[in-house]
Amino acid sequence: MVKNQMTDTLNKYFQIPFSILKALENLLKFSSLLAAIMFLLAGAKIADAADRHAGYYYPPTLQTETYQSQAPVLPDANQTRRIGFVTAITHENLKRPYPPSGVFFAKG
Repeated sequence: MVKNQMTDTLNKYFQIPFSILKALENLLKFSSLLAAIMFLLAGAKIADAADRHAGYYYPPTLQTETYQSQAPVLPDANQTRRIGFVTAITHENLKRPYPPSGVFFAKG
């Protein structure tokens, strides 16, 4: 008897939240579908925005090429060595009595 009364009380008080929970579940399914569609559309828009100025500010790219440097590549060149080189050049430029005329960066 007590168990049935407790079940009836629970059903009485939790019937509305359960229906709201079902509605929220359906809303979540719809919103996740909507979010997936928006993500796909945004991805297409981002790819298009990468070269959105071509054809307006400058002609569209017809071909691309890769620059081949004539300078030899040092076999023991690494990130630490490049940063050390840039640091040394910058340090020497800062020793001068006038401000540096340029800035050096280490690529890679």
